[in-house]
Amino acid sequence: MKSIAFSDDALLAFIELLPWPAVVMGFDGRITSVGGEAHKLGLDTETIGRHLADLIPEYIIALGGEAPWIAPQQCDVTRETIAGVTHERLHLRALPEGFCLIIEDRNAIRARKVADIQTNRLATLGFMIAGVSHEVSNPLTAMRSMVQILLSGDRLSPETVRKGLANISSNVQRLMDISRRLVEFSRVGDAPRTALPVDYAISEALAVLLPDARFSGVTVDLQENPEAIVYAHAGQLQEVFTNILINGAQAMNGAGHIRITSVVSGNTVSVMVMDDGPGIDPAMLERIFEPFFTTKVTGKGTGLGLAICSEILREHGGTISARNNPGLGACFEIGLPAFRDQ
Repeated sequence: MKSIAFSDDALLAFIELLPWPAVVMGFDGRITSVGGEAHKLGLDTETIGRHLADLIPEYIIALGGEAPWIAPQQCDVTRETIAGVTHERLHLRALPEGFCLIIEDRNAIRARKVADIQTNRLATLGFMIAGVSHEVSNPLTAMRSMVQILLSGDRLSPETVRKGLANISSNVQRLMDISRRLVEFSRVGDAPRTALPVDYAISEALAVLLPDARFSGVTVDLQENPEAIVYAHAGQLQEVFTNILINGAQAMNGAGHIRITSVVSGNTVSVMVMDDGPGIDPAMLERIFEPFFTTKVTGKGTGLGLAICSEILREHGGTISARNNPGLGACFEIGLPAFRDQ
């Protein structure tokens, strides 16, 4: 397609009519003109001559380098403003004497995405009601039976009373765990996502878990890969690895080896978490991500950890799968879109 040449006056008149904020910069990154809805970003004639990095540094960081940029590009930005968290898409295009940056407001699109996620989660919760009823009925039945024994009027030994109260306490804790997990599963957060090394989320999870008694005999080998960078919410990604690592440690009964590797292939970052435990029953592999499905003994798990992992990764455009290693142990593979700065 043949390009059309604009005079400076025509270009300025054009960007002034744009329905989005527009900024014209020289090759050094300094603003030469503003137009459209630029005033909504606090950019006006008073900012001409100033460097964009001094005004909105998040834009320069997101564009993946200092001016002059060698190619047109677009990228998404999530940043904190006085009005709260805002989501934008940047469109950078070259001009004869510099660049034009157009900023597209993506808050409405983001809000629709969050609403869709909430709808999907609530639909999933609807299917989970039967599972919830089953899960809570067991500890409630056990508690009711124990209370009846304690209230029977029979002369009970102090040891029997102590064991009875401990049983009730254990079942109350299980009900609280189920309640907490359900809240985590149903909650939708609009926390800003950032580009981060996947090793960061893994290291944060390990920093919390390794002092835990469940990991007293577990060694973890994290093979770092600085090129494995994703666009994610750090806390949610940490929760994914926390759940998977806890599962591995429990499968090995607190003694064994876990190896974590990451590879970048095309537009995907793949993370493998491998343990040397007994592996997963092949008949159960297809069900381990279902809510309330657990291979642990009664009272040792809610069956929601891997379901929450699957939901978090789905919201990030990722996947999770499980398989058994050819030799010994299980392997969880996580796939996430690789972050690209251009």
